[in-house]
Amino acid sequence: MLLQNATLLTTFLRVESDQLKIRSFQAQNVEHREKKTATAAVGEGLVVSIPLDGVIDVPKEIVRLTKQQQKTTKQLSTLTERLRKPGFSAKAPPEVIRKLEAEVASTEEKLAVIDGRLIVLQN
Repeated sequence: MLLQNATLLTTFLRVESDQLKIRSFQAQNVEHREKKTATAAVGEGLVVSIPLDGVIDVPKEIVRLTKQQQKTTKQLSTLTERLRKPGFSAKAPPEVIRKLEAEVASTEEKLAVIDGRLIVLQN
């Protein structure tokens, strides 16, 4: 089905047709993917990978992501310190604590995504 819609995908993804690789795979082959690619699971057993070389300026993206990583790490540290302050949980209303814990979890997820992107680009 995706192969039949390759033209639509190239338009949607804003890539040239030679940059689009569509592969179906089985779970044991998930680890076999090209380096420096944007990869997304688009369905059960299906991944779309787009080579990034020539699509983005990889060194500039690494710099941008590194700055974002540093900012997000600092933000996470600030949130975590606030939660760990003595007496905070004793004084703060439960909804404030839950909100802060959710913000910590969200920031951790964001940082994990940034870290993952950096790993792909630096390899």
